[in-house]
Amino acid sequence: MSLENSTASENYKALTGAVLPRPLLWILTENEAGCHVAPYSFVNIVSTEPPLVSIAFGRRKNETELKGTLKALKETGKAVLHITTQENIDDIYESATKKSFKLDDAVLVRDVDEFPPRINNCPIALFCEFHDIIDINHANTHLVICTVKHIYKKEDTPLEKLKPLTCIGESGIITLNNKE
Repeated sequence: MSLENSTASENYKALTGAVLPRPLLWILTENEAGCHVAPYSFVNIVSTEPPLVSIAFGRRKNETELKGTLKALKETGKAVLHITTQENIDDIYESATKKSFKLDDAVLVRDVDEFPPRINNCPIALFCEFHDIIDINHANTHLVICTVKHIYKKEDTPLEKLKPLTCIGESGIITLNNKE
């Protein structure tokens, strides 16, 4: 399949069906209005020294203002990236469709100074600082690089038992299962 003359929508469908699986993370930011969370699946490791991750934030045609999560990340310089599991799936779907989705304060835990809180029922959280943004010529994406400053891992969740949510295709969400 040639992508030479395809539309952004056709490219999205082809790429999300070919790059499998993509981790489904919740990104939590905080500003004066409170904590906000949104799901993202265009996230990856960039470097281990220093520890860097990338987040690709899509931008709409004729965009004049940054999306809420990216705007808050640039303004505050901080975000918490969460590995999600089946326990989070209903809230993931809801947060993907509502601009004003907010988590109940009871599920938020403040345990790393000078960072937004983490979501208690997510087994892994990466506390990140904004590092750089790369606007790629003729691309519909802001590529953001963040420095990972702290990682929370729930002690009673061995990685081999973790069943994180991942994305396949345009809108499919599955758990990544390991052999028992």
